[in-house]
Amino acid sequence: MKWSDSQIKEILHTDKYKRIGFTTRNGYKLKGYISLSEGFSKGSLLLTELYEPNGKYYEISQYVQGMPKIKYLGRDWKYIKDKQFENIHILEKLDGTNIVYFPVYLHGEVIDIHYKTRGMSTVGEPFNKLIDETNQDEEIRELVYKYPNSYSFELYGYKNPILIQYEFPIRLTLLTIMKWRYIYPYSEVVNKYYDHVKPLFIFKDKYKVEFRDGGEIYFENYLDLYNKIEEFLDAINKNGAVYEGVVWNIEWDNENHLYKNKSRALQPLYSDLKTSDIRRLYREAIRVYSIPKNEEDLIEFIVNSLKSDGYTDVYINKWMDKIVSTVRYELKREELNIDNWMEVIYEEVKKELNNEMDDLGLVMRTYAEICPRLLGNKEYCKKQSSKFYNYILNKGR
Repeated sequence: MKWSDSQIKEILHTDKYKRIGFTTRNGYKLKGYISLSEGFSKGSLLLTELYEPNGKYYEISQYVQGMPKIKYLGRDWKYIKDKQFENIHILEKLDGTNIVYFPVYLHGEVIDIHYKTRGMSTVGEPFNKLIDETNQDEEIRELVYKYPNSYSFELYGYKNPILIQYEFPIRLTLLTIMKWRYIYPYSEVVNKYYDHVKPLFIFKDKYKVEFRDGGEIYFENYLDLYNKIEEFLDAINKNGAVYEGVVWNIEWDNENHLYKNKSRALQPLYSDLKTSDIRRLYREAIRVYSIPKNEEDLIEFIVNSLKSDGYTDVYINKWMDKIVSTVRYELKREELNIDNWMEVIYEEVKKELNNEMDDLGLVMRTYAEICPRLLGNKEYCKKQSSKFYNYILNKGR
């Protein structure tokens, strides 16, 4: 069966999608489409082809619900304020990588279990290794076999650092359970798996919630509570990231809906320090303050400048790799005088390959190793790879 564009759009609920293919741990090869939507179908799959390990081919039709993009309650309040809320749970928003486990079907039977990260059709490294280290993978697969659905987990801990500094290495915690454009109530999550996300704020009466670690909030309505939770978390996160935020599970009309609340104090951590800002401080250090052209002194100047602008160690530690690589790049650029830096790297690649430049794939892989070593900036080298590719074509290798 050949799937038409309109059929794919109808099932994935988006006109943004792309072809995908992956192989499960048990050797089944699947092909289909992934939704590129930023809405409810974000990362959802339409599987259309299945190959058994022996190569036998089947046409299939299976929808896999991905973890939807969660909206802010405050922004959506005007659309939902008149709904008749039935149950509300305000859960901790965990800070890690989303992993969705799902069943693979053939002729109506579950034949395998696969997993995927949020915007992909499968799980790559380092997440495969981290999942193995949780020692939870086998029992989760058994759960999905027994109760087939999409299960959304968070892979988090100090081995998968984002913002929050957790004290344990790595674990998988169940966030929610999903099927075709439907999110199960939180009561289902609690009943299905022992390591499930817990409430961060607990309702004690109609206009009062208690914080799990101590403290309470009185509120007039849910929008008021939303704003007060932000203020409460801001105070906790004032000197560093402790809680990223919360996820509201709100039920109405027999359906569960997810909304989020993030600490505003952490918002700068989600934006990135621009390379142009680091370069500006680098030039300022040399031209205005005559800082010596050595890595240690320049980095110290940039870090102190950021601190004087109000950024704490939490922010600066997040950006340190970028600061160091940008300073190294600028120093190397001046040392090599590489306005013509491609020629310098081209000669180094030729030397590494003993002048054998016919295999363009090997040439580009060698470039990917040598360029960051010379310039000290892997991200810059990655962005310039297409220019280097055209450069060697024009050189005639």
